[in-house]
Amino acid sequence: MKKTNRAIIATAAVAVAATTVTPLGNVFAATVPTWDGSSSATLIRKIPNAYGTISNTFGYTITADSNNPAGATGVPAAPSIVFNDSYATQGEASKAATIDFSGMQFERAGDYSYAIAESSSTNPTTYPVSGDTYTAVVSVRNNNDLTGFVASLYIKDSGGNKLTTFSGTDSEFTFASTPAYTNIQVSHTVSGNAADPSVCFDYTISFSTSDSYKLTTDSTCSNPTTVTNGNTIKLKAGDTITIGADGTKSQIPVGTTYTIAKSGTDEYTTTIDGTEQTSTGTKTMVATNAPTYNTANKTTIDEKLNSAVDTGATMNIAIYILLALAGAAGVYYVARKKLANKA
Repeated sequence: MKKTNRAIIATAAVAVAATTVTPLGNVFAATVPTWDGSSSATLIRKIPNAYGTISNTFGYTITADSNNPAGATGVPAAPSIVFNDSYATQGEASKAATIDFSGMQFERAGDYSYAIAESSSTNPTTYPVSGDTYTAVVSVRNNNDLTGFVASLYIKDSGGNKLTTFSGTDSEFTFASTPAYTNIQVSHTVSGNAADPSVCFDYTISFSTSDSYKLTTDSTCSNPTTVTNGNTIKLKAGDTITIGADGTKSQIPVGTTYTIAKSGTDEYTTTIDGTEQTSTGTKTMVATNAPTYNTANKTTIDEKLNSAVDTGATMNIAIYILLALAGAAGVYYVARKKLANKA
């Protein structure tokens, strides 16, 4: 009997010890931890060298590591960063979003890792997605009184290094990618035997954006120093203008649609990039990533005018008429002379 009682007591003692000191066991039902420090991280999206109206949304993903302990719930939803027609001069545009882990529940202690990556951009041509990936680590441990969990949050960079940058009490990490800007050139020629090389022709230039862009040229035509949607540019033979000068704050975002259209009508035939226009002369293009101008961002306009060409037929007829008149005059002279001699 005594041996049996001792065995029962020993078994109970082992069971109690296992229940109270096993740190990684299913000690608790899903439990919201007490947070040691901040339970949220600040995601910052920067656009360096930004200019003009910025309308873009960046999307993100939060993905749990496959090696995480089981039993974690309530992972925060992935945020979005929205630049809604914000305007930036030459410099850096920045917006932030908060990722809050405070609603998570855990069944056991351990380190829980979540990869945070930028997954989308509404205009990736101009604002490419950042290739960075950060890791949010929620470190969960048993509370000293064994009544729940204590959790702490920290962020690791793409290299696995723990970040030491803090903004207030929130862990802070940044995504960034340089926007793609470009510029366009428009050159002008005239052709035909009646074309006047000194005439300044008017063209309307339209953009899919509302920003203004710097215009540079050595043309003697009167041009503005900046152009925006619907403005007029002037060109004559030999002229070239550049819109969105490379390296300045007024470059054109890659992907911008622009249209060049001749203003009004005249006797000239308009050809744009080798294609003769049947109406007033219009061409629509998309600005590509070409900081050193390539074919896609270079447009040539030719205005052609010919007059009627003298083929020589008119002169030949005139000569025949003169010869006929001379012959008639000769016959008349001879006839008059004969009549005079008879008299």
